[in-house]
Amino acid sequence: RHIATYRGVEVQHEGRNNVERALELLDRSGRVHFRDLKRVVMYGASAGALGAIYHFMSVDPWLGPNTQRVLLVDSPGLHWGEHFWDKFTSDLLTDISAALGRGGFPLTLGDGNLGKHLGEACRKYPKWRIGVLQAARDAVMSVVFGSISPWAHEKAIFAPGGMWEQGINAGDNCAVWVPSSMSHTFLVTDATGTSTAGGKSALDFAHDVITGFGKDHASAGPSYRDPESMR
Repeated sequence: RHIATYRGVEVQHEGRNNVERALELLDRSGRVHFRDLKRVVMYGASAGALGAIYHFMSVDPWLGPNTQRVLLVDSPGLHWGEHFWDKFTSDLLTDISAALGRGGFPLTLGDGNLGKHLGEACRKYPKWRIGVLQAARDAVMSVVFGSISPWAHEKAIFAPGGMWEQGINAGDNCAVWVPSSMSHTFLVTDATGTSTAGGKSALDFAHDVITGFGKDHASAGPSYRDPESMR
């Protein structure tokens, strides 16, 4: 929600406003009866995974008390270097900080590790089943995007307080799936959907999170990782 200049061209960013206006229009026009929906899945891959984290709280107020809520994020990274935020303008940082903070991932300059807040986000929104698919050595979210090596990325995920520990300790509504690979995104192609971690394929993990693992349909299910991944 700010103005930016790219190569001399001024651009008005209205992402969050557009999402919220679209939801209001769909509801007011009767095109979507949000409160009557049985299940809503917020999904995104790569940058879209971050978008799902940004916007799932804009969707939440429109849903009914009995609507099953699922947030499924595919390769969001969340474990970046300490200089990761240096590349962003101050206005963009303000917007990103507000969006991530609302979802339970507070931004701190000089610290690119957001994975340590996964448990906080899961506890903050117990009505949502939250599932995260993230390769331990994701080449895009480490080298290309995160300003760290694939092995530093893996170390951060499995460090005390990292995404893996957060996922298994956050509660029944939270689960993570971490293969020891350098792949980036898993649910956008058939080939990567068959990738496995701890004996569970990406597609099967997503299915469990979406449909509700267990008889009560309230749990995101167990977390999975490859046994050869770094401890």
